[in-house]
Amino acid sequence: MGVYRLQIQRMDDSLKTLMTAFDRDSPKLDSVTRETRRTTIGQKEVEYQQRARGLDSTMQARQAQLVKPIMERVQAVIETIRAEDNYAVILDVGAQVSVVVAADKRLDLTDRVLARLKSQGIPTAPPASGAIPQPAGVTRPKK
Repeated sequence: MGVYRLQIQRMDDSLKTLMTAFDRDSPKLDSVTRETRRTTIGQKEVEYQQRARGLDSTMQARQAQLVKPIMERVQAVIETIRAEDNYAVILDVGAQVSVVVAADKRLDLTDRVLARLKSQGIPTAPPASGAIPQPAGVTRPKK
């Protein structure tokens, strides 16, 4: 997700540079040039915001894609433990909207779920859109 944030940061830096240069040069410019540059900066800002929203959306989709298999594994382990021990219900007391007011700590299954997940090994995440991940900022030398 760092690649998306890096792209957004670069766009933000570029926009700030344009605005700083405009603020510095504005008093020296004639009104037509000043307005033209102000309009250009406004257009760049709109483009930046649209691109940032697109990158944010892509980042969220990729994050969901990566988290989904993990959550499916966790859910499968919880369901297995529920069935093995004949629990009727297992509650997520760590959820943002928890209805549990008090509970016996001995009934907490977190350690058992984590131990079972660890025993299954760590799954590998698929690359985004079949792409091979590359480190950011690294290029091959020109031939």
